[in-house]
Amino acid sequence: MRLWYGVNGSNWQSITMTANADGRYTARIPAAVNSNNRVVQFYVEGRDARGVTSTFPAAGRDSRALYQVSSAGVPSRIEQIRLVMLPSDNSNLFSGVNRMSNNFVPGTFIRSGQEAFYDVGIRQIGSRYIRPNSGYKVRLNPDQPYFGVHDSIRLDINQLREIILKQMVNRAGGSSVSIYNDIAQLVSPQHGTRNMLLNLARYEDIYLDEQFENGGDGTKFELDDITFPTGSGESLKSGTGVSPQDMFDRGDNPEFYRAHLLIKNNRSEDDFSGIVAMSQAMAKSGTALYEATNAVMDVDLWMRHYATQAFVGNWDTYGFRRPKNLRIYSRPSDGKMIPLYWDADLGNLSDALIYNGFETRLDEMRNIPQNTRLFWGHMLDLVENGFNGNYIGRWVSHYSSLGAGGYATGSIASRATQAIREAKRAIAEIDFAITSPSFRNILRNTIGCKAAAALGAGDPPSFQAAG
Repeated sequence: MRLWYGVNGSNWQSITMTANADGRYTARIPAAVNSNNRVVQFYVEGRDARGVTSTFPAAGRDSRALYQVSSAGVPSRIEQIRLVMLPSDNSNLFSGVNRMSNNFVPGTFIRSGQEAFYDVGIRQIGSRYIRPNSGYKVRLNPDQPYFGVHDSIRLDINQLREIILKQMVNRAGGSSVSIYNDIAQLVSPQHGTRNMLLNLARYEDIYLDEQFENGGDGTKFELDDITFPTGSGESLKSGTGVSPQDMFDRGDNPEFYRAHLLIKNNRSEDDFSGIVAMSQAMAKSGTALYEATNAVMDVDLWMRHYATQAFVGNWDTYGFRRPKNLRIYSRPSDGKMIPLYWDADLGNLSDALIYNGFETRLDEMRNIPQNTRLFWGHMLDLVENGFNGNYIGRWVSHYSSLGAGGYATGSIASRATQAIREAKRAIAEIDFAITSPSFRNILRNTIGCKAAAALGAGDPPSFQAAG
């Protein structure tokens, strides 16, 4: 058995490994190799009695079992993720011509100085507007998932303050999503040492299976710009352009949808039927739009999602100034398409709550009177159940202490006041009383009527005007 090692993947040397009493082999790389911040690559080579050799990791010198000696410590309050890459691999990952590539480069990541994940895949994330300063996706080996569960993780270094908005979404509930991130420290050759959002389950199959019955059977899509290379003549195309696309009727052929609606799971089934039906329904108008969308979409959830994004002022998402940044999921229980909250890091808490720029068909859907009432009803429910200064104040302080500040409690409180005022202006209030015995002490106005009716499942309440 021999241990091979090289600094920055070169000048390879080997050491004979010694067998211990327990059958394990050990060897020690000389201390002189371990200068501060040097990247050391290593692998083990074994040869049996017949002269057959094998290596671990299996690819030998082409694998990336790496370590880096550093004088920097590990933070006490949060996790640390250290990405270790050969300089050549890091340069390849961040070269201009690879700016929009989603190919993985090999490397190692180390969790809080305690656990090493060798020979993982690392790539950039984000759109052309933010790369190379958005973060990383790390693909793990099947035999060593993160925390024993996750086969990939996402390291988001842009706009950490979004965790405050996600906290409000989680607290309010009712949207079929939960977004639990951690604040962690990233150490990488490209970005140095900085805090980040550590995204774990996201909307991968492990999340879908726990959130929905047979959740992994549902197909998930990502709506985004079509990004294409730009340049002149036969030169290397290092620039990029984008073409934003709304969802509308493009016929029955899925090929006309897949460029801007990326299938994210169950790719072998390649089932675009839900997306096609949804796009065709959204292309209708008036009563036909209302009936067709309710047949293929959970419109109530769409209005809650729309109210959520309107409250936070997320102009960079579907339904507002940009037809992008949306995850869409075909719910297995009924096949209806539902929205999944995604990417509100540009939320400004100041854009108009009602957007009629008609960048997307969601404007016309929301303007249908029944849906407008749903929208404002959800807006009030969000404010009551988390989107307010009283709830979020302590979380703003907590996350700020971990380096993820950016939203002031007062700004969120002011937004809540605005939302209540505009909801009451948009929907006339008529007070009523619920006269069924089990509901006598509950009062609602007409904006919250849906919520009151839902309480009476199995025991339908009767209503009368209070005045």
